[in-house]
Amino acid sequence: MVPFPPIDDGWGYTVNQVDSRADVDIQFTDGVLVVTATKDDKPYDLKHMITLHILVPDSPVFEMPQEAPPAQELAIPEA
Repeated sequence: MVPFPPIDDGWGYTVNQVDSRADVDIQFTDGVLVVTATKDDKPYDLKHMITLHILVPDSPVFEMPQEAPPAQELAIPEA
């Protein structure tokens, strides 16, 4: 199962066990998401992958319109 991101951050991640010793920092500023991976305070190239998780607000409730009454049949004059 994938953990939810921290409620106050909105961002979370999971790395593969191969990269579990890497430090990951996620920043979202001015509409830009920056993900930085380091190991022993040096840039680190992940060997496998990182999965990012975002917390998305719930969508507004959408109410279905009431069923319309049946349309009246139109009389088509014969030619």
